Amino acid sequence: MKKHLAGNMWSYALAIALAFALKRHYSTAGAEDLHWVLSPLAGLVSLATRVPFGFVEGVGYVSEASNVVIAPVCAGVNFMIVCFCMLVFAQTHRLRSPAARAGLLAASALAAYGLSLMVNTARVVLSMSMPAQGAAAGLVTPERLHRLEGICIYFLALSLLYLAAGAAMRRIGRGRGG
Repeated sequence: MKKHLAGNMWSYALAIALAFALKRHYSTAGAEDLHWVLSPLAGLVSLATRVPFGFVEGVGYVSEASNVVIAPVCAGVNFMIVCFCMLVFAQTHRLRSPAARAGLLAASALAAYGLSLMVNTARVVLSMSMPAQGAAAGLVTPERLHRLEGICIYFLALSLLYLAAGAAMRRIGRGRGG
């Protein structure tokens, strides 16, 4: 057990280092620094809603027609970090070779980025379809409702990702005879 854990330590350490580096970058990043995630997010939201977005320096992607801003806080980078870490920490122990673990790190990063874009697109589209004040009452403010929908969407997506990753790893294991 100790030998197996020691063999996986570099994967865990690298995953933690990457997660911290991305979190550090995101914590101080402005809209210009987050083009790599905000631009495709705005494009996907625009594709889904047919609402055009334009980049506004220091703000993010803005649709003046629908009064919507896709700002750095909407980027979903924290969710991306959680997805990446969950994939690495939940699946690394299943792999025997360093090459397979390196492949898992790369695949986890790509999967986390892609899922983050899809989930945040759904979240923004859902937010755009909800009336700003109509659903609010008393303690349920539009901001709290937006946060609650985010929690529910993120939890559902993370749960489905965990199940899908486990099923994929079992399928891969059976394909190799093990």
